[in-house]
Amino acid sequence: MQKWGRTKAGKIRWYCRFCAKSSVQKRPDLEQRWLLRLFRNWVTGTDTLQRIASTRNHTRQALSKSFSSLWETIPVPTIPEDLAGTYLVADAIYLSGHNECVLIGRTGLNHVFWLFARQETLSAWTEFIRMIPKPKALICDGQSGLLSAVKGLWPEVKVQRCLPHMHRLGIQKLTRRPKTPAGQELLKLVYALHTVKTAQERDKWLFDFDAWGTRWERFLKERTYGLHPCGKRTWWYTHRRIRAMKNTLTQALENLFVYIDYPGVPSTTNLVEGGINSRIKELLHRHRGMGLEHKNQHESLLNSNISAVLRSGTLG
Repeated sequence: MQKWGRTKAGKIRWYCRFCAKSSVQKRPDLEQRWLLRLFRNWVTGTDTLQRIASTRNHTRQALSKSFSSLWETIPVPTIPEDLAGTYLVADAIYLSGHNECVLIGRTGLNHVFWLFARQETLSAWTEFIRMIPKPKALICDGQSGLLSAVKGLWPEVKVQRCLPHMHRLGIQKLTRRPKTPAGQELLKLVYALHTVKTAQERDKWLFDFDAWGTRWERFLKERTYGLHPCGKRTWWYTHRRIRAMKNTLTQALENLFVYIDYPGVPSTTNLVEGGINSRIKELLHRHRGMGLEHKNQHESLLNSNISAVLRSGTLG
């Protein structure tokens, strides 16, 4: 056998002088490994299937057919034995409207976990938490199902509410330009959450918030009277949106400044939202048109790759 040029696909062609036939050497194991690597690069990358096929002298249809068998296996997260020395950042991302989501967690040691669910419910978060060892602290956006699951399964774990989420809630309920002095002052307090770095600053913020509530107590109790659609006379609080934001802050007070008492615990969910979810959203947009099953595989592959890269220390 002697080398006899290359095929259109770039493989070395071997020629036999005795039978006057040429062939290529086949290694099914290497071919399958190469195909899997190519598939992962496509799913977790930004190139289109047509572009990848053209660079490797394949047609788009042939490459898609080769990938069909690789959609069947969905990677699962690797669960460590102990997380007592680190924290967990948890969040969710929806794949299809508000009916299909992925619950995602990332630790301070760069483990990545995920679980597919219909919605962010108590049962879904309970199942997610049960598969993970207990960390020393949890950082989340305050979703009610997650908080209830943590309270039931990890009652001693400290919970840190994501401060940017509180910021967004403040703008959502109060708007960027509140019309009343009470709303303006409360929005300033919400903005000031990001400036709290020490125990002294925390105590000052808590004092200012309590003083704000006392100063505007009567204002927040003002009522508006009117008629119910059924014709019955009724009433409601005049400044409901300001009251709603006040109640949100009041309920979250014990979870706003955990990062001060536990150095190293972040005050945001950016490890998941910025480090994982944003990449998932971008890639789902680039590969738009996928069915839900393929989106699930895409999500698992990306999380698996992110986990491997993070654990190797090549990505912060």
